[in-house]
Amino acid sequence: MRYALGYVEVRGWRQSSTGLAKLNSSLHSQTIDKALEVAVNTYAGQPAETIRLQTLQWFQSDVLPRTRPLARTVLDRHRAEGARCVLASSTTQFAAEAARAAYGLSDAVCSVLEVGADGALTGRIASLAFGRAKAARVREWAGKSGVDLGHSTFYSDSYADATLLSEVGRPVCVNPDRRLRRLALERGWEIQDWGRSPVPLVRRNSLNKMVA
Repeated sequence: MRYALGYVEVRGWRQSSTGLAKLNSSLHSQTIDKALEVAVNTYAGQPAETIRLQTLQWFQSDVLPRTRPLARTVLDRHRAEGARCVLASSTTQFAAEAARAAYGLSDAVCSVLEVGADGALTGRIASLAFGRAKAARVREWAGKSGVDLGHSTFYSDSYADATLLSEVGRPVCVNPDRRLRRLALERGWEIQDWGRSPVPLVRRNSLNKMVA
């Protein structure tokens, strides 16, 4: 069976009108470990179910409308070919699950925030999936799932995913950032344009709430 891993609209997940923007943005920080420790700790003691519901609401209102035009077309094509479509994202389990359900994906590999026995976030990271760590998490998932990454396609728009892109049979750079575009040209990786997001990346009201 063929596998397609990757994102649907990663950039949209870096903005949030619920205060989760700080956390999702930190996942893309240059000082990833320290930034995450600080960001995640601010959620210590909050009920995981509350965060899940807030994230789901944010995803449906702010992320889904920004899905690039060709995203669903590509997903449908992979499914028609018999591929299993899986999300590999640096975001948390809450946003990853919202995306998995919304786009009908089979599974999700993501960063996981620790949840205590009382159902509240502990303020610690159980598993990180960013950069090389994401590649490691995907390798772990592939080993457990019996997946050969050499026969898989991985889509990404970020240079942070260079390691994972290097490990799959078909790396595809979708509307890549500048560094990834340069790397793709150097290595002969496929570059695709999925069109522009139909909704502006940052809405005025969302920005006001994030600043507040």
